[in-house]
Amino acid sequence: MASRTISRRGARALTTTAMACVLAASAAGAAHAVNRVAWVWGNDPSATSAYTPDGDYSYDSTGGAAKIKPIGTGKYEVTFTRIDSGYTDNVQVSAYDTNGYCISAGWYQAATTVEAYVYCYDANGNAANSYFTLLYQSRSAPLGASGRGIAFLWANGLSTASYTPDTRYNYNSTGVSNTITRSSTGVYTVNIPGLSYEADVQVTAYGSAPARCKVIDWGTSGSGVDVNVACFNSSGNPADEYFNLAYTAREAPALTAGTDTLGAYAWTNEPTNTSGYKPYPVYQYNAMRTGPLTSVEISTGAYEVQIPGSYSVSSDNVLVTAYGSNSDYCNVGSWGSDVMYIYCYSQGGTPANDPFDVSFQTW
Repeated sequence: MASRTISRRGARALTTTAMACVLAASAAGAAHAVNRVAWVWGNDPSATSAYTPDGDYSYDSTGGAAKIKPIGTGKYEVTFTRIDSGYTDNVQVSAYDTNGYCISAGWYQAATTVEAYVYCYDANGNAANSYFTLLYQSRSAPLGASGRGIAFLWANGLSTASYTPDTRYNYNSTGVSNTITRSSTGVYTVNIPGLSYEADVQVTAYGSAPARCKVIDWGTSGSGVDVNVACFNSSGNPADEYFNLAYTAREAPALTAGTDTLGAYAWTNEPTNTSGYKPYPVYQYNAMRTGPLTSVEISTGAYEVQIPGSYSVSSDNVLVTAYGSNSDYCNVGSWGSDVMYIYCYSQGGTPANDPFDVSFQTW
């Protein structure tokens, strides 16, 4: 993968059972809510002891620090050291600079810390050390407005036909509950009441064994949205899996209030466009207000997504989820303050052209 590495900001060469969760971020119109976010780039995959991740790419809205500790081949413990517990929360993970993939292996609340676990695999499902990006968010009350906000959940039913996920990990900014229906092996419909279809979707497989999950599509359903999710085992076959889902409608990913967190997202829908295009306006958002994002295929399965304009960046993070019904998947290649590189693969790690959802968060 070294040959596909891209410089970040023109400076650096970038080369189960359930556990509990916590962290949060506060938004406009929710003065009494406790909402916090944190993110990290796991930038030392071969470390043999705990380390402090690169400060340019880690953030905690409470002002705390992050630590990453290797706990086995391809296994990492991410600790945010100043997060109070007791709120509804979610973790999203993307693999970085690899043709393998990473999953969420649980997270744990302990007094004023949160410990999130990441397991990474090569393209054939073998445990492998890897770079990764991780976003944590925790929220305690509704925020925003009807049709515009945030939802997330941990899908803990596996093969259950229809259910409401555990309330500790099931959040909707309109104050109602999300629900899940399983339609076939590895295929689920997540109903998110009250929010707009003009949104970004991120999905991360959850558990202790190699698996992948992605968004098939989403659209209006009654007064809310249905998001269809597909999951696969390490052989690329449909499989019932736990997963974490985060949905952001016409707001910045990792939205907070009282801080300067901003962000952008886009659904890229022309995977073979080599001349560059602007993804559909209703499926992209730029909280920096610098104009629409653009995307271009730079080689098979490799994409450059540009965020226009100039704005201040102290720390940033990128997540990506593949879009469609096949077993292909997408990872983060690298990013800078105004550009993101995304790589997509078919089963076994061969580059493949695919649509995807990409989200960028910064402060």
